[in-house]
Amino acid sequence: MSSTIIRIMIIDDHQLVRRSWRMLLEGNPSISVIGECSADEKVLEKVDALHPDIILADFNNKPHDGFSFAEKLTLAYPDIKLICLSIKKGSQFVHQMMSLGTRGYLTKNTSLEEIHRGILQVYQGETYVCDELKKYLLV
Repeated sequence: MSSTIIRIMIIDDHQLVRRSWRMLLEGNPSISVIGECSADEKVLEKVDALHPDIILADFNNKPHDGFSFAEKLTLAYPDIKLICLSIKKGSQFVHQMMSLGTRGYLTKNTSLEEIHRGILQVYQGETYVCDELKKYLLV
């Protein structure tokens, strides 16, 4: 990776999950986790204040519908790249998330090395779907 630091915000309803992702991601010197939050009404305020390069989010969070939440983020912040990190593997869910502007899709089974690769690819303006799902999707 280059000397550029990729600024990431993590959205997940579980504090332990957010903190774990922070520790794992910050093991990569090219990544800085600049914020984390649950999927509550303060997400937009926090995104507005921090303006990350990438948002890594579990869009299965309540009380929001993941599709409308992703769409709201991409409309409000078109220059911030979204990566969905989910346990959902259905092709319809993945295609719909990508059609709403999500730039990457990773499952919670994705290896850390592949997560780093996906983050870099999305940061560079490409889309990324994890290897686990590529065999089922035409993306």
